[in-house]
Amino acid sequence: MKLTDLVTTVAIHLFLGYLWILFANHVFIDMNASVFLQIVLGGAGTFLFGMIFNRITPFAEMKLSNPVRVVGMVAFASVIVVHVFVVSLV
Repeated sequence: MKLTDLVTTVAIHLFLGYLWILFANHVFIDMNASVFLQIVLGGAGTFLFGMIFNRITPFAEMKLSNPVRVVGMVAFASVIVVHVFVVSLV
């Protein structure tokens, strides 16, 4: 495990986590549409985001238990958790 791989995956996953937060805020909070349309657009958008997410990360061919990939997923989840539990409460 190289340090550059670790730093690269953390930076990419932090950016993608923030990008997903922007998408979710737009679909579920800022958009004035019916609940059904928000659920459909949110689900379809999240699915497409997941497909792009798996292709854009340079470590997609690694196993899920690879330490570099685990650190990337933790970074992605930490951005979302911090936004949900810290930023939105302020």
